[in-house]
Amino acid sequence: MHPVIRAYDISDPSNPSFYGYVTTDGGGGFTVTQDASHATVIQAQLASLQPGNLAFVSPPYNGYPELGFAGPYNDIGSGSASIVYMAGTQSTTKKSPPISTPNQSFASGTSEPTESAVWYLVNAATLEVHPQWINGNGGSPTTYLIYLTQLHYFVITGDPNTVRSVYGTYGPNIVMRFNLDTVNVPP
Repeated sequence: MHPVIRAYDISDPSNPSFYGYVTTDGGGGFTVTQDASHATVIQAQLASLQPGNLAFVSPPYNGYPELGFAGPYNDIGSGSASIVYMAGTQSTTKKSPPISTPNQSFASGTSEPTESAVWYLVNAATLEVHPQWINGNGGSPTTYLIYLTQLHYFVITGDPNTVRSVYGTYGPNIVMRFNLDTVNVPP
């Protein structure tokens, strides 16, 4: 049995529904699959998720060891359509602003703001984990994990409604929740 991430649609927070398992998309990002045998296997020290890293058992993209976020923006927040893509990244320091170094993430292979030590264990009983982005000024904006249905990408934002209004042509975005789970998949 190996740990994987289950994604839940929490558009109706009182009735979350299973959406799929997190898996690679073959191009540098992460999407969902209904087949547990295709889920991306991760490893985590639960006690260290305050915040901490979710590491890959077998890094899927050129050895980038951590599941983090990378993109063109240092900051996300209310009123902004800024998004940051979930991607394989190098390790970053806990509670630090994004770093921008060449080849920090597989998302583009270029220098872009990246964070990996963003994962918090929100609920020990359900193994719910949630990312917390740190802006360039050190602030901790409210962070929403969403799924862009037409692009098939997980991203984080500070304002899903503004993202919906700006990126609406990419289909609805779904506010998501992640829970760790164990399934019988190859490492």
